[in-house]
Amino acid sequence: MNSDGTSKKFLLIRILICILLCIVTVLFVGQINALNILSQNYMLILIAAAAILCGLVSVLVLFAAKKTGTQIACSVLAVALAAGCGFGSFYVAKTGNMLGALTAAHSGKIANVVQVYALKDSAIKSDKDLEDKKIGVVKNVNAVGITHLLNDLKDKGITVKEEQYDNFGPLADALYDKEVSAIAINQVHESNITHLAKFTDFKDKAEVIYSFTYYTNATSAADAVTDITEEPFTVLINGSDSRGGLGDTDRSDVNMLAVVNPKTHVVLLVSIPRDAYVKTYCDPEYDCLEGQYDKLTHTGIHTYNTTAKTIEELMGIDINYVFRANFSAVVSIVDALGGIDVNVAPGYAVDYFYTNDMFGTEYGVEEGVNHLNGEAALCYARERYAYTEGDFQRIKNQQEVLTQIARKATSPEVIARYPALIDAIEGNFWTDVSQDEISELIQFQLDQMPQWTFISYSLSGTPDNRYCAEAYGNASVVILDQNTVKFADKLIKAVQSGDSGKEITDMIDTYEAPAPDYGEAETEGNNQVDPEYSAEYEYYEPVQEPVYNEPVYNAPVVEAPIYTPPVVPETPAPEPDPVPEPTPEPEPAPVPVPEPTPEPEPVPEPAPEPSQEPAAVTQQPAA
Repeated sequence: MNSDGTSKKFLLIRILICILLCIVTVLFVGQINALNILSQNYMLILIAAAAILCGLVSVLVLFAAKKTGTQIACSVLAVALAAGCGFGSFYVAKTGNMLGALTAAHSGKIANVVQVYALKDSAIKSDKDLEDKKIGVVKNVNAVGITHLLNDLKDKGITVKEEQYDNFGPLADALYDKEVSAIAINQVHESNITHLAKFTDFKDKAEVIYSFTYYTNATSAADAVTDITEEPFTVLINGSDSRGGLGDTDRSDVNMLAVVNPKTHVVLLVSIPRDAYVKTYCDPEYDCLEGQYDKLTHTGIHTYNTTAKTIEELMGIDINYVFRANFSAVVSIVDALGGIDVNVAPGYAVDYFYTNDMFGTEYGVEEGVNHLNGEAALCYARERYAYTEGDFQRIKNQQEVLTQIARKATSPEVIARYPALIDAIEGNFWTDVSQDEISELIQFQLDQMPQWTFISYSLSGTPDNRYCAEAYGNASVVILDQNTVKFADKLIKAVQSGDSGKEITDMIDTYEAPAPDYGEAETEGNNQVDPEYSAEYEYYEPVQEPVYNEPVYNAPVVEAPIYTPPVVPETPAPEPDPVPEPTPEPEPAPVPVPEPTPEPEPVPEPAPEPSQEPAAVTQQPAA
């Protein structure tokens, strides 16, 4: 009886596990379908695979497995699959929320903040203290915002006296000299005061005692294409100088056009120097100094729409979409992708980036391939003082960082890093590409897995020092060579008309630049001066100045080899040869004494003659 009860309970548990698996699987498939990132064919395959897997596991859990151990193993498998589907559902939902936030920013309102400053040592500490006090403003600058502020104070029953000044220098002087009790400016114009050499201590002496926020419509200046997977389109990649979230009115420090042809799989990146001296264009509601010459980066003060419209007029093109990112985005995205590899050309190695000050790090790059984390990638993309070409080399570095991010983000390995990538994107980007268009692009990438060709080109010019309308003073600028503008337009048209990546690369490689042509910026911009301008209010850009040290050749230190005599085993020293005894000198040989000459013997007397008898003869026998 107990055995039967236990079996029934275990069967009930297995049934519940199978039901849970089916519910979670259906939820997972439904969320992917709602996200619309898979084509119809892939969606049908996913549905079929999910149904087969769910049915097969359920059969194994409920019917096929007879032994208790096998049933438990199949149940564990079902729970694991349910957990996997639940985990997938969570990130699919998170992706949907991220895309919604990414694309919803442009459809809302743009916040504009007007701030009232008073000296820290004054009695003005809140808006109530402004009653019957003088407030200084710059005439014809942010007139819409100042009007909103004054009306707000009036509605609160606070009466103030408005004093107008010609530019930010005299305005700050009036506050310092206590001619006015407070000054009112848009928050983005604070740097117009702090960047004046005379008022670099402004933040130490003044404080915000009241602020008022009003909103303008965040309408896009871009004109979307009909089919983003079939038609060429142009995106303005706009990098904000913000390091903590994206503001609506941040300076535009990175301005890059991405011209995309989805049929030829070619992406052309055209960079424009942040200090390009351009004529400003904007819609009236953005309250810019239209028709005045200024740095391109300053156009972002009046929203990215002003930057987009100014670039359209400069280049003679239509921008279809805007994509914005801040500094923090580079760090987060690169780290989420596991780092990127950049190739440093010979002669462009940097031992230490000046931009390390952002993080207190000591990054640099060597010749050849360098693997960079997020902070190193941002230092590399922001560095200009370490290079002879300055901002022009920085642009090339930015293009390479963006290219490597795009390549890694469209590679299969991104799947394993997807959760971290989603977290990195949230809050660091916005775009006016619709969520449906983003889904279409994802479908296009998954269906075709195209190999994109990235090509880079940069506008160039000559450095100068000119009067900038937003700065109300002189600042360093780049007078663009109009020949580079015209050639960029030619490249853009080539991409849009369907030229291959090789054809466009050949155009760049064989291009022979004519003599520089600086256009009307050389004449009209040069004549643009403030009648009240004085050297007293010289514009100061708070940047770290590089210290150039003449390179010194340091010969490599080579230690001289030390001679070590070979080790010879010790042998007993031979006994010294005995010293030979000295040979005695020979005694002198005696001098021979000649013997006396003997006297000659006497001559014998002759013998007597023999007789005449014959001699006897001896006869020998014959042989």
